[in-house]
Amino acid sequence: MRRFLAPTIAGALCLALALLPARAAQEYRFVLSGGQQSPGSETVGLIRMKANNLHPFSVRLEIDPATKAVKSGTWELEEVLIGADGKRSVNGTLQGKLSGGSVTFAPNNAIQAVGIVELEVGSGTGAYENTKTGKGKFRVLPATQGEAALTGELLIQL
Repeated sequence: MRRFLAPTIAGALCLALALLPARAAQEYRFVLSGGQQSPGSETVGLIRMKANNLHPFSVRLEIDPATKAVKSGTWELEEVLIGADGKRSVNGTLQGKLSGGSVTFAPNNAIQAVGIVELEVGSGTGAYENTKTGKGKFRVLPATQGEAALTGELLIQL
C-alpha cells in the first residue's frame, strides 16, 4: 500500500499546482505625443516621444529599405516621478528589443507613421532592475496635414 501512496500524493500535488491561477500580467497603457525624430536614413529611424506627456520613450528602428518593414531595433521608457516640490526624478527605466511593423515615410523622408511593432522587455533599472521579461506593442499614428509632431499608442505588459 505504501508504494502506491507516494505516486498518488505526488500526482495530487502536481494537479493542485496546475490549478493555481497564473500571476496576471500588469498592463500599462500610454498615449504617445510630442514625437520628434532625429535625422536618420531610409534604413534607420530614431523617434523620441512622451508617454502620457511625462515619460520619455525612444525607439531606434532598423528598416528594410525595399519593403519599409521594421527588421529589428531597440526601445527605452523612463518612468518619471514628480515630487511634492514639483521636481522631476527618474524612478527607473525599461528597455528591450523590438520587431515587426512597417514604416510610412512622408515625401521628405520623415517618418509619418509606424504600424504595430512588438516590444520585448529585456532589462530595467531603478525600480525595474529586477524586471527581465515582459512584452508590449507600440504604433505611431498617421500624421495629418499640419501636424508637426507624431502621436501614437504604447502598451506594456509586465
